[in-house]
Amino acid sequence: MTNTYDCCVLGSGIAGAASAMVLARLGLDVLVVEAGQHPRFAIGESLVPTTTLGLDYLARTYGIPELRQISHYPWMTESQLTGWPKLGFWFGHHRAGHPLEAGREMMFITPGLPMGPDVHMLREDVDSFLVARLADYGVEYRDRTSIADWQVGAKRDSLVLEREGQRRSVHARFVLDCSGHASVLAKMQNLRDSATRLRTNTRAVFSHFRGVRFLEEVLGQPCGRFGTRRDAGTIHHCFHGGWFWIIRFDSGICSVGVVLDRRLHPDNNVKAEDEFWSYVDRFPTVREQLGGAVPTRPIVKSGRLQFTSHRIFGERYLLAPHVASFVDPLFSTGMDLTTVFIARMAPVLASLAKGGDLP
Repeated sequence: MTNTYDCCVLGSGIAGAASAMVLARLGLDVLVVEAGQHPRFAIGESLVPTTTLGLDYLARTYGIPELRQISHYPWMTESQLTGWPKLGFWFGHHRAGHPLEAGREMMFITPGLPMGPDVHMLREDVDSFLVARLADYGVEYRDRTSIADWQVGAKRDSLVLEREGQRRSVHARFVLDCSGHASVLAKMQNLRDSATRLRTNTRAVFSHFRGVRFLEEVLGQPCGRFGTRRDAGTIHHCFHGGWFWIIRFDSGICSVGVVLDRRLHPDNNVKAEDEFWSYVDRFPTVREQLGGAVPTRPIVKSGRLQFTSHRIFGERYLLAPHVASFVDPLFSTGMDLTTVFIARMAPVLASLAKGGDLP
């Protein structure tokens, strides 16, 4: 076990695991540090066509078949991963107290074979799948490990890792932060804007549920002009000041949440479960679809989702996009940004490391 690495990656979600695999393929010695452990709950479960293409590009370019396996439904099932073939985005616009009215729905169809279909992915499965394969790429992985101290040196950073009361000092020529909004790097380096520069101002209430009815069943008939079932994609029930998401998996579980404009639906002390069902009850069609659903884990509510950073890189460190800022989950672009980021970041970082040009 070495104590010196070319790159220390913080976080082991899809961004962290995929970045580590690619960097290792490019010849870097990589350590991944994870504060929690897998399997674990995570959202960010719906792909868009460019994400599917991005994962396929990384898989082919760097010889990492696992990245294709997680983005194509037949391969997901072969790998015993929980998912759903996604053929589009469905949107319905609701008025409080009224069933969904004619002419108030639309659907964006996404590519089918051979480029698609896109997928819904149960992140608990997919993240665990990738992490279990890090060792195959020569990546060292340490879970349940926190950063107790971080010292910036002249040629490398010194990090003190703490796990179950035991501390270990390591050195890294570069630190890549893929750990999400609760980034320890952002906190230690004071990188966050105290007030976000974004105008969007939303919060969310969400969980996983069983017993969510199919929308085709609720509405009574398929919508022929779409060319596919509404439930073949991600469901968005929209209303003034907010929207629900429903992301279905082949296990019978659905990811369900409501995103609310905080200016119209301000923060409050109402219990997450009570607030969630109060919004479901406002819209008859949504109530029909979700009324019999049972949460499989506690319903939780967030504060403001938006954040920004006044700096995303410095000497020997870089923040991944989802660590640097967040706008809103409406169009499922988070992982899309991640794949583009890895494709652009990895060869540059590897070239600098091999050429000895890292600070």
